[in-house]
Amino acid sequence: MKRVSCLIYLGLVLVVPITTYAELTGEIILRLPGDGNNELHITTIENPLDSHKIFSQKEKFVDLSVQRNGNLLVTRLSEPGIPKDIILFDRSTNEVRNLTQGQFGIYINFRISVKGDVVFSNPHSEPERRGLFFISSDEIQKVKPKIVRLDQRQVFSVNFSPDGEQVVYNDDDDWMYIRNLRTKQVTRLDQGGYMPCFSPNGKQIAFIAKRVIGQVEYILSIVSLVNPLKETHIALGERMIVGDLKWSPNGEYITYSTWDVFVTNKSFTYAAPVDGGLHEKVFDQFNGKFVYFDWTYSHLPVHPADLMTTTWGELKVRRVRN
Repeated sequence: MKRVSCLIYLGLVLVVPITTYAELTGEIILRLPGDGNNELHITTIENPLDSHKIFSQKEKFVDLSVQRNGNLLVTRLSEPGIPKDIILFDRSTNEVRNLTQGQFGIYINFRISVKGDVVFSNPHSEPERRGLFFISSDEIQKVKPKIVRLDQRQVFSVNFSPDGEQVVYNDDDDWMYIRNLRTKQVTRLDQGGYMPCFSPNGKQIAFIAKRVIGQVEYILSIVSLVNPLKETHIALGERMIVGDLKWSPNGEYITYSTWDVFVTNKSFTYAAPVDGGLHEKVFDQFNGKFVYFDWTYSHLPVHPADLMTTTWGELKVRRVRN
């Protein structure tokens, strides 16, 4: 009987498929933690200590966003406790431009598109400073760029679609919206969450959701824009999610950062396989210090913008007037 059981077990081992994932690799730009927080370095995610400096300032950098397959990046300068202006850096010329020039107070989130457009959010208490703002690629070349407000809500996280034609963002009530920059159409998704970001092919959106069952639990959710019935939910447990939700360029991983503000005061970055599996810790070399980074490239084909607009119409959505 034991022999039969062993044969059955071995048979199961042989026929059950084993899921494998490509190693998380690729070129990134990062802000060094600790004493290097006023420097940006170019390196790889698999070996971040093997890097070289590309940009430095006297003030600390807070967050950054890199133009995919391009030379531009945006970051935010900060003096102690007071976030301030958004800075554009051109890696090809080493030119630096101040895009906001003291016009706003607090910046929660900002991104640069593959086209070189810049979008940022500002949840300021003053209505005229609050909202979602846009600077075109033509304007960023000017001494004083024209800044256009796209939305007057208290907007927090924001991200561009891979083709730069749309932005996805969430407000203070964790409602998520997709805005077509060309048609100005705004669509509200039925799903609630924050830190939404498009997949590299533009067919999915990932975001963080919270549920409270005795205690707060965080969930990494993925919604298909092609098949509205297809949703993926990855439990993150009680980890405190603080930011940096990003897809890897090959679309196989989503990275996210945590911060234990109550006990260890340490931050860690993890890579979660989109199809399930163990979450891999990234940047272990920095011993729990918060790391800002972004990918420098994308290599997946972009879903056509017109088709994306069509498939969004099939979702359970609510149209929002401008």
